[in-house]
Amino acid sequence: MALLPLLGSCARGDRPDERQMITFETNWLEMRSGVVKDQNNFHDDMRVTAFLQTQDGSPLGTLFQDLQVTRASGWRTNYPWLGSESGRQLSFFAFAPYEALTPEWNLWSYTLTHNSGEVDIVAAQKVVPAHYGKPLPLHFEHLLSGVSFVVHHETPNMTIYSVELRGIPSTATYSIKLRQWVDFSDPKTYTWSGEVEHIAGNSADTPLTITPFFLIPQTLSGETKLIVKLKRPGSDDTEIKELALSNQLLKIGEHYVLRLQLTE
Repeated sequence: MALLPLLGSCARGDRPDERQMITFETNWLEMRSGVVKDQNNFHDDMRVTAFLQTQDGSPLGTLFQDLQVTRASGWRTNYPWLGSESGRQLSFFAFAPYEALTPEWNLWSYTLTHNSGEVDIVAAQKVVPAHYGKPLPLHFEHLLSGVSFVVHHETPNMTIYSVELRGIPSTATYSIKLRQWVDFSDPKTYTWSGEVEHIAGNSADTPLTITPFFLIPQTLSGETKLIVKLKRPGSDDTEIKELALSNQLLKIGEHYVLRLQLTE
């Protein structure tokens, strides 16, 4: 989308005031169905676009596009709030971190390519009067699904060495207007590896992952599998357990805990 000239002039009240540069406040919501560890620690930067529009949403131009705004700057831009010309609004679109997604403004979409599963991508939208003049709170929501693993407390004694999620699409496009993911591709394997001893009879499940995998929300296909590698006490043999995960739905902003109840 091209940068269009803004309407109005300094003579009509658009003279910038250094004390009223556009500044943001970041609020990061918890994932539903579970709390992501350190969820209050926001990313170091975000990408923000601001469109000028009328009160009914008709476009008037672009104030800035794909601007990098940083924690180090106090989330402050070098763009001033505009004058109080009647009816004008600024429509803000933001996501964090800055490099997480590729915006395509002609399609009103963000594309995530080769998702690593390690980054909790969040996004926000906000419309305010063009002369708002105060720090603007952006309420960010999670765009991905969090997936964690635990061993069910009733599982017999064993040591878990790895858990794999195979066949999870890692590339997709997020429709800003529809607020949903489409066009999935590039299946990938997400792997937790370590050495966790599970003792049967504990009152609580045994956690494996400390930080969730952050996966693209989707309905899992028949190609998706859960693979667990383990050893039993007194045995040097590695066992492999496999489970199909077809038709399982991962929703935007949900945190799923997969409880592994492994049998003899």
